Amino acid sequence: MRPSRYGEMAPEPEAARAWADAARAFVEAGDRAAARDVLERVARDSSAPPDVQQLAQSAVVEALIDGGQLDEAARQLASDGRVSPDDRAGLSRRLARARLRAGDLDGAEAVLARDSSVEGLAVAGWIALYRGRLKRAQELFQAAGPYAGDRRDATERTEMLALLQQVPLDSFAELGAALLSVARGDSAGAVAALSRAANRLGPAGGRPDVLLVAGRTAGRLGPEQQRAALALFDEVVRTGGQGAAAPAAELEWARLLVRQGQTSDAIQHLEHLILSYPGSAVVPEARRELERAKGAIPKS
Repeated sequence: MRPSRYGEMAPEPEAARAWADAARAFVEAGDRAAARDVLERVARDSSAPPDVQQLAQSAVVEALIDGGQLDEAARQLASDGRVSPDDRAGLSRRLARARLRAGDLDGAEAVLARDSSVEGLAVAGWIALYRGRLKRAQELFQAAGPYAGDRRDATERTEMLALLQQVPLDSFAELGAALLSVARGDSAGAVAALSRAANRLGPAGGRPDVLLVAGRTAGRLGPEQQRAALALFDEVVRTGGQGAAAPAAELEWARLLVRQGQTSDAIQHLEHLILSYPGSAVVPEARRELERAKGAIPKS
């Protein structure tokens, strides 16, 4: 029986809940269009229990955001009073993050409004960062703390805070725009923009740290860009001194070499990292990578 068939057959009010279950089944099957059709039907059904209507309307807005229909999502979120305050706040933050990925900083800021939750402060931090307001971004990330959002969100903020702490500027529009290119998925443009931003910084003023981000971004691209990534990692290792960027760059260098099948060269870099930076936070990861790399070499 197709997922929505029971919704057509079931009596009220069981039908509304059956339709909601059908929508979840469509989502799990990857058919978002069908799921949205079902959810909109439940949201319009005046006989559906209020909690089911509320969940359905929230899910409709979520589906619109995921489908890139951000203006329609904003319209429905603003006009429908059935969405609970907690759901509305969560959906607003989700919409703000989607606006950011689309490069719409003004739209993200508008939808976030006066959200003073820790999750809202975290999103506001990204808005400030992409505008180039580095000091303000750092303040907002610190105010949000380590527990806002999921684990990935927290990790990304921690990494960005580490970068911002190395750049001795309150504002740096060029760096903000380059990082926004990364967030938007314009990796090739981001590598060039990050390199230009790094050229405005000194070795002790965040240059190695920005080049590390550029190298990581380039390493996810094609062969030509990966060669550029290797050159960037090399520069960071040579010029980064005893800062955190140098061992992190050598670890990324080794990982890229492994992906390229150059396992012996990767092992040399990992061994150099472990011996040269014994106090680095990346040494445990380097040891695990070294064990995996050595295990990948057939014994003679």
